[in-house]
Amino acid sequence: MFRLVLNNSYLTFYVLKFMKKLIILMLIIPLVSALEISEILPDPDDETEFVEIYNPSNKIINLESYLLKDKSNSTKYFTEISGGSAIKPNDYLILKTKSFLNNDFEIIRLYDNTTLINQVSYDYSKKGLSFSKINNEWILTKPTPGKENKQKQIKLESELTIESISKENISFGDLIQIKLKIYRADTSKKEIKISLEKNNEKVSPVISALVNNKYEPITLEIPFQIPINCKNNSEEGNYTLAINGLDTEIAYDLEIKGQNPENCVKETITKEKEVIKYKECTTETILNSKSNSTSEVVYESKQEKSKRYALFMFSGLLILLLIKKWNKKS
Repeated sequence: MFRLVLNNSYLTFYVLKFMKKLIILMLIIPLVSALEISEILPDPDDETEFVEIYNPSNKIINLESYLLKDKSNSTKYFTEISGGSAIKPNDYLILKTKSFLNNDFEIIRLYDNTTLINQVSYDYSKKGLSFSKINNEWILTKPTPGKENKQKQIKLESELTIESISKENISFGDLIQIKLKIYRADTSKKEIKISLEKNNEKVSPVISALVNNKYEPITLEIPFQIPINCKNNSEEGNYTLAINGLDTEIAYDLEIKGQNPENCVKETITKEKEVIKYKECTTETILNSKSNSTSEVVYESKQEKSKRYALFMFSGLLILLLIKKWNKKS
């Protein structure tokens, strides 16, 4: 009986000792594993990469003994951060680097001395975008160093959408407003071109707009002049508004009927003759839907001819007077 009690005491002693170690270990593990890599920018628009560390605990953690290693075991220390390496509860700390992160395959490991705390890997990157941890998933976003990651997955394909056109019934000579929703993604191209086409041939001048910012949806209202058709050289009917750029394109069908009368104002010069006087400095761009070119016709009224003739006579008279004055001096 005594021996059994002794054995029980012996067993109890070691059970208690083990429980103490387990409790200590349980207290240490959350503190050690609290830190996590939360954002990585491997291919910045400038030269500055960064790795963001997040502290979800309710304690200040000093990172003097912490370091980062990449797949080739190159090392970056948190003591290199100016302003101190302590990270506050529920806060972020940014370690900026240059030529440390690969743009293709890479492994980033967070250590406390020799103890591995956290590890992240990726096998590609996109210029100017970071990998962000959101709801325990890694997605591509716009960089948010030192801030909570809340963004949605970035779209990697450019988009062009016509939201509206200012007029429903369109005539030749109308000035319309095209409301475009634009999203420039991972492309070096910035220009958007707009033209009117008939049977896949351009029948209008090309206008363009530049989009500088990436990964930001924007809305533009672009004025577009439907070509004038005062001489009725173009057919009424279906035309295509062609919009292309940023590695994408869209086509929008337009039905054009009639001519806007404001662009063709008739003015009687004599009883026997009429000329068409156009508003754009008496110049008309003739739209030819059967060819790939446009031609320009200039009309000159008698009044304009008289002005030109008077200017010519005045110039001649002035030259004669100068010659006469020169001869007197000689």
